[in-house]
Amino acid sequence: MTQEEQIAAVTQNGYAIEYISSPSEAVQLAAVTQNGYAIKYISSPSEAVQLAAVTKNGYAIHFIEKPSEAVQMVAVTQDGHAIEYIENPSEAVQIAALKWGVYTSKIKASTIIKRLQAIEYDYHCIASFFEMLEHGDFTLVGIL
Repeated sequence: MTQEEQIAAVTQNGYAIEYISSPSEAVQLAAVTQNGYAIKYISSPSEAVQLAAVTKNGYAIHFIEKPSEAVQMVAVTQDGHAIEYIENPSEAVQIAALKWGVYTSKIKASTIIKRLQAIEYDYHCIASFFEMLEHGDFTLVGIL
């Protein structure tokens, strides 16, 4: 089967890659672009293939051994619940998952506390801004 035929097959059904021995990276990319879970049938996928898979479906990270932080970030940005499949997620990955409203044991209490402190700081900055507006300390003329 030629590479073009392989790409045509996996473009129809990403899982078809399971039956292709030693698929090229182009075939792998076509497969995971069609179905992120197709990465399950790719041994040692490149970072580009991993990124394409989790871009399509964040849960595809479940099938990636030791994903980089970049792959983890894309996965939880695509779906915050993907953090469930990440071993020892970094604080940045945890915060990205929190933005989805995901609360899980994978997110450390210290990360949640830092995020709440940041929200509190933002709240105080916004409150101070509106207080200054209210008291006439400055106007929005020329800003908007």
